[in-house]
Order: sequence, then structure tokens, then C-alpha cells
Amino acid sequence: MSVKVLIGQKQYVCRKDTLISDFLLSNELLLAMPCGGGGRCGKCKIQAKGGLSQITAAEKRLLSDSELASGIRLACEARIVGECMLGIYQHSDADIVIDGIGDIGFPSPRYQECGLAIDIGTTTIAMKLFDNKQQLAAETSLNPQERFGADVISRISRSLGGGAEEIKSVTVSGINKMISSICSKANIVPCQIDHVVITGNTAMLYLITGECPDSLSHLPFAASRLFGEYVKAEDIGLILPGQVPVYLTRCLAAFVGGDISSAIMASGMLENSESSLLVDVGTNGEMALWHDGQLICCSTAAGPAFEGAEISCGINGERGAIDKIWTEKENVFAFSVIGGGIPRGICGSGIIDAVSVLLQEGFIDSSGAFDIDLLNHKDRLLMVNEKPACLITEGIYVTQKDVRMVQLAKSAICSGIDTMLNKLNISPEVIKTLYLAGGFGNYLNINSASSIGLLPAGLAKKTKVIGNAALQGAAMTLTNSNITEGELLKDIPLTVLDLGADPEFMDNYIENMSF
Repeated sequence: MSVKVLIGQKQYVCRKDTLISDFLLSNELLLAMPCGGGGRCGKCKIQAKGGLSQITAAEKRLLSDSELASGIRLACEARIVGECMLGIYQHSDADIVIDGIGDIGFPSPRYQECGLAIDIGTTTIAMKLFDNKQQLAAETSLNPQERFGADVISRISRSLGGGAEEIKSVTVSGINKMISSICSKANIVPCQIDHVVITGNTAMLYLITGECPDSLSHLPFAASRLFGEYVKAEDIGLILPGQVPVYLTRCLAAFVGGDISSAIMASGMLENSESSLLVDVGTNGEMALWHDGQLICCSTAAGPAFEGAEISCGINGERGAIDKIWTEKENVFAFSVIGGGIPRGICGSGIIDAVSVLLQEGFIDSSGAFDIDLLNHKDRLLMVNEKPACLITEGIYVTQKDVRMVQLAKSAICSGIDTMLNKLNISPEVIKTLYLAGGFGNYLNINSASSIGLLPAGLAKKTKVIGNAALQGAAMTLTNSNITEGELLKDIPLTVLDLGADPEFMDNYIENMSF
């Protein structure tokens, strides 16, 4: 039996008893589901009225009484059982970093007329379009895979569970929409694009090509395909002439992807003899250390806390997100909001600042535990689901669980860096430059990161923020036919650490858990 669903002025039809999340997915309506629809995170909120299933136990646990009373439901829990109205509750106007540093130049483009560089990130997708002289246009979007979970492990599991074609289809559809948009901006048509370079972490390249990611899902995590190769546009399903060559950047290991290879190229760190460190802080923290002619790389599962996922009031770095927090006179929490106005949540850079301020003000101790008496004395104590939290501003708070999530994530990153340094028997003082890559790194307050132990002491003043270095490196490969990131690295002595099997990393991880 079919039922009518109204969203704004547009009417849809779906089968009775369909999950709202499945209905949205089938109609290509974007809705983030950090836990992959498992009913755990409470982030897939949607305004819903009419013929809907009874409120579930998960909704009662994850939604407030006022939200339930105002018609807010969880898309992964509520089912459409009759005619209803839905209002997309989330915003997706993310502030996505697209630029790197430096001039890519056009020494010898691989394309004849127009070339396209694409970076498929876990959270976002960014692309740039070029002719032989200049950048013509740029385009960004949230990664539509977000509905399958905030982290790559969730998406790999979904793929292995029978969702491979669905994930690829959703991703390619999103990329094709972006291609149409970027061509429109540049006043060209897609058939004028005759060469493409795609970068991304290993899992993203597996999912976009339809490669089975089984080798990424279990020990010893030995990738069956590391790319650094060409496929055709038709092999992926891009809306370009079928024979257009698409270069997929070289990955170094299962969880040290082509995005890091590209970022290494963009940073220029291999071009001099100085010891340097590159870190892309995100859901999957990837790092590269260059010292004495050697390159050592690793990745560590920091989790989605730095992207705002799995944080109680966390959202992407989008309009309405608190992105900076600091102390100011008697106002313990001063903050800025992306786009201004009333905050809707707090993004990754904001949560790092928040924890730093909590530590600075004594609201948490070195173990991360709340000082309940001080919170109460300062009128910052808030009870959330009968558990204490620190009130940031009306409707925005930080829970004990949020602090623990940041501790786990920051310890993973810092411990990965420490382990690499120890393998080469060098101290942080030897490092001349810390290259901080990625969207999160672009907005991160370096002092806050250092104060909570995300970055080793002493590196804060050596930090150089290089923005979307992955896309920059892909663009450099696109515009220079003389070299690729894979060729740049092929003669470099390379060691990839398996931190999961490294006892030294585990010792560092436990030690770095404290603030």
C-alpha cells in the first residue's frame, strides 16, 4: 500500500511502513546519520507530522520531551504508516575548506581542454576545474555517504553487508551533481572535461570504484588494491565521455590513503632536508614524518569526535555551529558562530576549544572528570538525562561522555606522533615544521590543541596550516604530466607503522589519555 508524503510544496509517494531514513535515501534527500542508522546518536532529527509509527524507546532516550512534543522524530526509527508531512530538520551548508597553499602552476597539464581534480573526504567532497591557464571554478558538498555512518568502518561494514552498490550509486550521484554545477559555474559542458584526478583515503577509493573492501575490515588490514592507476570515467559512472581517463592517487597502506600521498606532494616536505611532520586530523588521523631521507607513516582511528559526530551537541562545521570558544572577563564562555546568529550546535574545532576552556577554568581535572561543585557554584551545571553536563550557552552543552570522546581522539593522534618519533629516536624539538592538513586543521586553535595534548608540547609554534592539501596535491598531479604523487614517493625509503599491533603505541595511548 502506498501513502503520500509532503515535504514543503513537493509531494512524494512511498510504501506504507517505510523508515523515514529509507524514504529520504531513495529520494536522494541528504540527511546525516553518524551512527549509520543504528538509533544510537540521535542526530537524524526531522520534523514529522501525520501518519507515523509510535515513538520508540530509542527516541524517548535520545530526544527531549520538548522535541517530541514539537514533532521531532528520528529518521532511522520512525516509520511512515500513513499520509504525513516532513520538514528537513538539519542544515547542510557546511563551511568546507577547498584551498591549499602555494601556486600549483601549469607546467604540463595532462588534459587538452579542461581538467578536474576531486578530493573525496570522509565528511566532505571538494573539486576544482581548470583550463590550461587558470582555475575556472570550485565546488564543495557534504559526502552523501554520511547517511551510512560518520566513520569509514561503518561504511565498510555497510558495503560488506550488501550495500556496496548503494554506497557507490549515492556517492557517484552526488559527484555528478557537483560536476554539473561546477561546469555551469565555468560556463562549459561536462564533455569538455578530458582528464580527471581523484584522491581520497583508501576506503573512499574502494567505495567509489566498487572494489570489495573486505581486506580493509580485518587483520592484518593489508589493502588488496593501492591504486596509483587509471580507470575510465564510464567505469565509475561519471557524467563525462566514457573514455575520459580518471587517475586514482596512490595509497600507501590500508589506512594511509591517496589523500596523504597528495598532501605530502602539496606540502613540499620532501623537497628539503629539514625534519618535518604532516598531520591530517580527522576521523582517521593520518600522519607522515620526514627525517634524514626517510619517510614514516601511520594512521590512527581518532573517531568522528573531531567532525562533531558522536558529540552530544555536535554538528558539522556549518552555518550555526560554534567554531571557537574562549574565556573573556566574567563571561566564562565567549564564542563565535559560523554565519552568526543563534548557535545550533558545536563543531570539531569548537569542542577542542571547549575542553581546553573546561581544563583552564578547573571544570575538569587532568583525568577529564567534572568538578560538579565548581560547575554548580559557577551556575554551569546542567543535568542531561540525569547526568551532569557543562552548560556552554542556552541549548548547547558538553557532557562527561563528550570529554571522554575528545580524550580518546586526542590521545590517538598524539600517541601516533610520539610512536613515529620514537621509532626514529628523535624528539619533537628536531621537527622544524608541523604541516597541519585538512578542513579540521584549518580551523583548529593550535594553542587549544596543544593545551589538551592533541599535539606534542613544543610543536604549536612550528605549525603551518596548509588547508585542503589533498585536493591541492591532486591538482598538482593534474596540471603536471611529468610527475605523480606515486612517482614522487617510489624511491623514498618508506615505513608504514601498524599502530594496532604496536605495544609502544598502546603504552603511549594510555599515557596520553590524561590532559
